[in-house]
Amino acid sequence: MCTSKKSGGMGFRNLRAFNLALLAKQGWRVLKNPNLLLSRIWKAKYFVRSDFLQAKRGYNSSFTWRSILEARPTLIAGLRWRVGDGQRVKVWEDPWIPRPVMFKPITPRNQIHPDLRVAELIESTDRSWNKELVEDLFWLEDATTILSILLGRSPLNDEQVWHYTKSGIFSVKSAYHVACRLFRDRCSSFAGSSGSGAKEWSFLWGTMVPNKVKVFLWRLSCDALPTAENLTRRKCSNDMSCSTCGGGYRWEMGAAEWIQRVREKVDHGQFNLFGMVCWMIWFRRNKYAMEKMNMDPLAVVCSAKSLLNDFNNSVVKNERERPAKDTKWKPPDHGCIKINFDAATFKDRTGIGVGVVARDDSGVCLAWQMDFVAGLREAEFGEAIAARMAVELGRRFGWEKCIIEGDCLRVIKKLTTRQHDLSPVEPIIVDIFRNAIGTTHFSFVHVNRIANHAAHTVARHATIREEGIFPPVFLLPAILADNPI
Repeated sequence: MCTSKKSGGMGFRNLRAFNLALLAKQGWRVLKNPNLLLSRIWKAKYFVRSDFLQAKRGYNSSFTWRSILEARPTLIAGLRWRVGDGQRVKVWEDPWIPRPVMFKPITPRNQIHPDLRVAELIESTDRSWNKELVEDLFWLEDATTILSILLGRSPLNDEQVWHYTKSGIFSVKSAYHVACRLFRDRCSSFAGSSGSGAKEWSFLWGTMVPNKVKVFLWRLSCDALPTAENLTRRKCSNDMSCSTCGGGYRWEMGAAEWIQRVREKVDHGQFNLFGMVCWMIWFRRNKYAMEKMNMDPLAVVCSAKSLLNDFNNSVVKNERERPAKDTKWKPPDHGCIKINFDAATFKDRTGIGVGVVARDDSGVCLAWQMDFVAGLREAEFGEAIAARMAVELGRRFGWEKCIIEGDCLRVIKKLTTRQHDLSPVEPIIVDIFRNAIGTTHFSFVHVNRIANHAAHTVARHATIREEGIFPPVFLLPAILADNPI
């Protein structure tokens, strides 16, 4: 019942997992705020010569401390290091590689470098990964992920972050899912293990039918309906015959397989009707078994169609009109320069292209720049690098006032609010703030993709690092479309 709907359960909250998530939050507070009064008291009593992650239960410990330690495995399961300067992170012992579950290297420990630190994998001259050393020490899977980790131009301190949020800050919601995963790993069987995948269960719960019909289809898929066969198997009845027709036919095909075959052959609307008809058949079967009220099969189908139509008509769609936004690029005010930045992904290459375009108040292209960042996977990382490139371009040309425009809302919010967090792009954001200090005044604005088309065009053509003053041939149509003569 407490298994998620995507895994074939009902999605009820597991209270034990939720309690562990709440307790893990207190462990996170102790870990990230060592100067709190509570943190200092616990350290003085339970881990004087170590830290919270290595602390023991201790003699005559309080119930609160024992509860926090009970939730510590949940915290550790989502805790990893975000690489800054790499001085504190041990390559073979600490969790620092950002991937879904296993944060430590899967490569066997190198006996030549057993106590290697991550700082030794970073080039001190340009703050980039030593690609040859990384590929020589690690297996391909580890090396590819390591080379995709962002490093800022200015070294930051290594930070312990929560992997399962984009900000890197602990949340009870994400910790609850981690605790549920740990429970599932310890249990050999759980709801939804009948072979159906997350995609099939998501489709079932996403059908446009009443909730009672969804629950019925879920019970049917899990073979949890009180049929004569199930009642006999559970010693609740000795009669295997059908309560409606009296037959003793046994269905060899599983209900989950049958529903899956139907789903593959019909569209969404037909599947909704299929689910409603199945529910109506079961409803009339129960009516006959309890009240001896029979119904014609054609009437069953007609009733199912009528109920489905009534349900569809009762669903109120959100038709609120959204305020119209400007979808076209606008020139800046007189004396101001507007620099657009964007990132683009490619299907045939592992990496992200970044591009920037600078234009004056007349729409004339003053400069453009592009680069291809190999090994990068996340589009948001590319957007942050493109924003840094835009600020560096404005500072290099010495423009007094620059407007930096991009279509990545998360990056723009980080730049406008100036709130630091523990996200993977934070080293790049810090670089941008440091580059923005000087005579040039920078402001950051979010625009839609259409208004950012010129920068996206440059990013799509990025193969190597290249820049210029006069726009290339592939950029001219986008500039003319933004500012027609």
